Amino acid sequence: MNALSKFVAAIALALPLTALAFSPATASGDTGDANADDDMTLIAPIAPPANDEPASSIDDAQKAAWEKQLRAARTKQIAQLKAYRERGEFAMNIQGRGLAFVWRDDAGRLCAMAHLVNASGRTDLVDRVAKEDNDLQLASVTEGDLYEWMLHSGLTKEEIQLIQEPAFEIPNNDSAARLREWETNRKREHLASVVERLEMTTDASIATAVDRLAAHADSKPGW
Repeated sequence: MNALSKFVAAIALALPLTALAFSPATASGDTGDANADDDMTLIAPIAPPANDEPASSIDDAQKAAWEKQLRAARTKQIAQLKAYRERGEFAMNIQGRGLAFVWRDDAGRLCAMAHLVNASGRTDLVDRVAKEDNDLQLASVTEGDLYEWMLHSGLTKEEIQLIQEPAFEIPNNDSAARLREWETNRKREHLASVVERLEMTTDASIATAVDRLAAHADSKPGW
């Protein structure tokens, strides 16, 4: 080995030792109590964050079955919303409460989400909400039969919240007829936009709905 080769080899061996010796402590001039182990710890590479999320116990076959069911349910919901929009029989806020959620009004007309629940055959849920909490906001529901219905509806909670919009007050005076017509037209336009959005976001929404259904099943052993 010639002199140049020996010099290059010596530099190569010295570099790792130099890296180990350099640390925040030595850079600041504090080398009193630092030992080799401390130096190695200080320059160790940062490990990637650990994934603390537990793996889902739901297998792919079950998720595929849920996806099929949710897609079918979503197709029905969209068709029902279109029919509901065309009929124009919307729940009206005639209770004098300003802007409010109205599940079922005094004339028996249902809001859009109450209509979807009713059309699915769960008239018991519709009647229960109308009796116990007629201004219920579905975004606040996190358990029970109605929550289970929502999970299996083919709609995400964000979409349900979008569908269930609050209603403007229709005062009992000479302007009532005009305001009712305005509110009916407004709801029709809103539902047209909602349906368009639902049709455009089906794949992403179904994926989200499947994940949430799996998480719900994981949280309830034996469910």
